[in-house]
Amino acid sequence: MKKLILTIAILFCFVTLSFAADGTVTGDASQIYQSGPGDEIMRITYTVTFAADNNPPVEVALNSILDTNGVKLPRLGGWWLLNIDTYPGTTAPTANTDFYLWSVDQKIDILGGNGVDSIDGAATYNTFFPLTSSRPLTGTEVFDVTDSNAVNSAVTYIVFTLYR
Repeated sequence: MKKLILTIAILFCFVTLSFAADGTVTGDASQIYQSGPGDEIMRITYTVTFAADNNPPVEVALNSILDTNGVKLPRLGGWWLLNIDTYPGTTAPTANTDFYLWSVDQKIDILGGNGVDSIDGAATYNTFFPLTSSRPLTGTEVFDVTDSNAVNSAVTYIVFTLYR
């Protein structure tokens, strides 16, 4: 019996140590502005928090991201991506961390590589644009931040500006 309990305890420790926690993505704010008759602009601020061991969040579909109250953000299907801004939190991530927005149906980076090295260290703000604006978002796009960050519990903000 002691061997069984010891074996279970060792296995539990091994499993616990084998799987590192991932970071998180939450949508902090969404604001819709009227830019003219029938035109709308929406800005959504996403907070990306790396784990305590600097792991990035797992890929997540834009329409599944929750706000800070646990409520889904507005559906993004039919909105066009105008630009993306990134800026560091109080604990900034490593410079040159990559950001991708994958089209699930076409399996391509909507940003066409423009998000590479777009998340920089402290006091660095970046604005970049999608490669093409030939079609609106479907809402199933996948938000992905790479693991080139080396700062534990780093935070960065990614602001999407959309229009329709």
